[in-house]
Amino acid sequence: MDTLQSNEAYRREFVNGSEELQLMLEGEYCQHKNPCTEGYCLNGGKCTMITIARVPQRGCVCPLGYSGVRCELNDNNFDNPCTNGGKSLLLPNNQYKCQCAHGWTGQHCEQEDTCLSSPCANGGICYTLPNREFTCTCPPGYHGSRCLNDTDECVSFPSLCKNEGVCLNTPGSYRCNCQPGFTGLHCEMIYVPCFPSPCLNGGTCRQMTDTTYVCHCLPG
Repeated sequence: MDTLQSNEAYRREFVNGSEELQLMLEGEYCQHKNPCTEGYCLNGGKCTMITIARVPQRGCVCPLGYSGVRCELNDNNFDNPCTNGGKSLLLPNNQYKCQCAHGWTGQHCEQEDTCLSSPCANGGICYTLPNREFTCTCPPGYHGSRCLNDTDECVSFPSLCKNEGVCLNTPGSYRCNCQPGFTGLHCEMIYVPCFPSPCLNGGTCRQMTDTTYVCHCLPG
């Protein structure tokens, strides 16, 4: 397959049995071969092309801790920004991030991971703070420094249940026990026995009174 576009490289692929050869050309008229070859830069270095006197030359952008023309030199004096056994990972634009060892967190692995022991209960989300501290964001229905305390919604919101419904606190939530003739999460709806139909397997619902019904089942 041949492709040729303005100011772009000309690429041609040859298939010879199980081998595929690629020819990459550079330059305004595609007159120069791309100097970067696979494996030229060592230790994770990235090969880049620079033009000197209109002739492409290759160079290497080395990861942190390596230097040399081909990134072949291990810089023993490299000041690793990642502490406590963390490893620096090279990112685009000569940036880096730290891959922290187990039990450490932070931009430079400088903070002890106080969330490692999962101190937040009942599904709370833990966030590490400086000085070996942490904070918990609790889910609805729980509160406290470690989300251990159940929130009594019936006390906090005494008007939750409508139409004289009785509020019953449950672990992490609540339930409204409705008076006859009412339904819904907060007893806010008038109860209609056959809407929706409670009858299964194609049975037909028949309302008897304001609050009762019977199901007429299909044969079998």
